[in-house]
Amino acid sequence: LCCYTRRQPTPKLPELAYRNRRERSMGRPVPCNAMKIVSKRRRIQRRRTCATFVLAASFMSATTALSSNPRHRHSRRDVVKSISAGVPIAVAAAAHVAVSVDPAHAAAAGGSKSVAEIYDAASDRYDSLYSGSRTAAALDFDGIRRANLSRASGRVLELGVGTGLNLPHYPPPSEAGAGAKLESITAVDVSGGMLSRARDRLGSLPNLDGVRVDFRVADAAALDFPNESFDAVADTFSLCVFERPSVVLAEAYRVLRPGGLLLITETDATPTSRLLGWTNALLTNDVARTCRADDDVLKLVVGAGFDIVETEIVGGGVFRRVVGRRPR
Repeated sequence: LCCYTRRQPTPKLPELAYRNRRERSMGRPVPCNAMKIVSKRRRIQRRRTCATFVLAASFMSATTALSSNPRHRHSRRDVVKSISAGVPIAVAAAAHVAVSVDPAHAAAAGGSKSVAEIYDAASDRYDSLYSGSRTAAALDFDGIRRANLSRASGRVLELGVGTGLNLPHYPPPSEAGAGAKLESITAVDVSGGMLSRARDRLGSLPNLDGVRVDFRVADAAALDFPNESFDAVADTFSLCVFERPSVVLAEAYRVLRPGGLLLITETDATPTSRLLGWTNALLTNDVARTCRADDDVLKLVVGAGFDIVETEIVGGGVFRRVVGRRPR
């Protein structure tokens, strides 16, 4: 367990400080406990990485918020408020990098594993990562899901339903306006394991009483539905995982009736989300690493032929919410 180490920054422990002084005085390396030093150095490096990430993400969040209205003269209070708004997001993401990954379940992303295999293996722990985690609380995933589905009505197709985390946030029939009642939800995903969890969740949701819900294993880039068969297509945090997002949006356009709505919230190519994408290289969480952080969501939606009804940056500059409409 011993090795020779040359002079370099070491943990500020008394015994190591003594060894460093002796090393300097003798001009040569000395034996040391490798495991103790390496473990301490890794903890310090992780803390410094997270602290740097918090500061960078906070300022990037402020930049995103302030640049949304470049002609406005921003006061010092505006700047401080924008930076402060980014701190919870940055802290949560830093915590995600440092502590949220379970090494016992972690696996390297990519390789020979398909997306379906990765999500099948993660189905038992997915909710703890993306519903009950620090990241989910700080970014207000529940509020984002609720806002994204607020216009859902009629026959809805949900892409990448996963474990059904969206299902509790569909508007109940009592909140629907005249002629806007939610009739059915067709939920598709490539992972059978994730769909099994979604089916289990459905039984405890009073907001979907009287709504027909159908789960199918399907590829969002090759949907087996007739043209113009849905009134709305919903996607939350899934487009970044699809290998060909433009093809998926073209399929969504095809199955939507004229005048139908695309309801999408995705990781967008903002400075904050790009920084989050950079941290993917530090993660052993195979699920998190399947998501890209450099998609220009608005450009993709417009390129698929949709008219933009509404769009906004949410989640402290990490995500973009878009409501698109297929032209009549």
